[in-house]
Amino acid sequence: MEKKQNMLNLNIQQNLLDLFRSLTLSSDIEEGISKKVLENSKGKKGEK
Repeated sequence: MEKKQNMLNLNIQQNLLDLFRSLTLSSDIEEGISKKVLENSKGKKGEK
């Protein structure tokens, strides 16, 4: 029983690590998109 509990804990820890990696990646992508949008909006203001 204790062995199953340890395996479950390891699986949960691995899933949490995967989740945090995904969230970090999503955050990095979102930040990159936001920077591009800001750069583009600044460039268009200069054209007017």
